Amino acid sequence: MIDNSDELLLVDWQNGDEKAFRLFYDLHFMNSIKNVYYKTGDFHLSEEIVQDAFLSFYNNKIKITKTPLLYLNSILKNKIVDHYRKKVQPIIYGEIKDIKNEFSKDSISENFNFQHLSSRLNKALDTLPTQTKNVFILSREEQLSHKEISDKLGISLKTVEYHITKAMKILKKGIDYNLLLFIYFINNIL
Repeated sequence: MIDNSDELLLVDWQNGDEKAFRLFYDLHFMNSIKNVYYKTGDFHLSEEIVQDAFLSFYNNKIKITKTPLLYLNSILKNKIVDHYRKKVQPIIYGEIKDIKNEFSKDSISENFNFQHLSSRLNKALDTLPTQTKNVFILSREEQLSHKEISDKLGISLKTVEYHITKAMKILKKGIDYNLLLFIYFINNIL
């Protein structure tokens, strides 16, 4: 059930009553910290995320049309995701950079029999059912989004997700998963 008092505070605040914002803030600040703490496990980070979310909320008061608490929770969710994305991105980028520095196309052919690796991947791809193989190739080699694949093949998004999941499970069994990741990165990065 939607709390009408939050919506009334929103209307008052949008009409220039800053006290209404302060009351909304006071009502939801601690609960927001608890919710963020549950997801992050870090109290200081939770305070920072909540403060940043309330600042975004405040700066976007014109965009909020109803259910201000849902709008705030959406901001909080996005801030948490952004935090973890920023935390993981340098790790991933660093690993990719290390791979790029360690291997060039010439050193790959010297150190690994790349043709053999590609052959193993192709053999594993050949074991996939036709539709699953088509979806996987469109996703990984042509780099189409799930929506684009859905439109191109005339199938639902759920069907696309099913086929990609199925392909990954079969390929994981068919070849070493680390090898699959390595080939994918080499083909798409170098």
